[in-house]
Amino acid sequence: MSSVIINSGSHISFTSQKQEPLIVGFLKKHFLSDNCQGLFELLFQCPDSSSRLYIAKVVARLLNRAFAIWGVCSESEKDKDHHLVHELYKIIHEIMQTLLLKLHERDCQKNWSRLANYFTLLFEVGTGGRYQTEYFLKNFDYIVDICDVMLGSKSPKAALESEPRISMGGSVSMTPFGPLVALASHLVRSMHTKAM
Repeated sequence: MSSVIINSGSHISFTSQKQEPLIVGFLKKHFLSDNCQGLFELLFQCPDSSSRLYIAKVVARLLNRAFAIWGVCSESEKDKDHHLVHELYKIIHEIMQTLLLKLHERDCQKNWSRLANYFTLLFEVGTGGRYQTEYFLKNFDYIVDICDVMLGSKSPKAALESEPRISMGGSVSMTPFGPLVALASHLVRSMHTKAM
């Protein structure tokens, strides 16, 4: 493979790849090895808001690049059945599943005042391209999950849970749901049904 980097006009191919691509190794080492816990520590516990913002933006860009590489290769007759294409998708899926399931965890909700960058990360990945949007729509009931998180204890799902939900927001500041609302809007506008 001459290059796994997507730039306009470059060709991507996994068929001649002899070793693991850099992006696959990086995602495994820095995200899967600790189930994204290092990322969550930075996003939820780092006291510097600029650091949280730029970590979220770098991770979103990295995941968008991984989605783009997987998407282009999965549409190529030459590469779509290559084991590295399948491995990249598996890695992306594990990371995204971890990121999206974190929405419902108590430690995430306890840090509601620092969630803006986490929500921005989800927004930038979800709106980063066709492959990401299709992924969100096909793999998760994300719009329902967004509404459930924003409704908090008023959600119909909350009545079925054994523990009461953590209240996010307060009288002085509000929970930064803007990126989640924008992502939900994007996903709804991207849906295509047979009735349409």
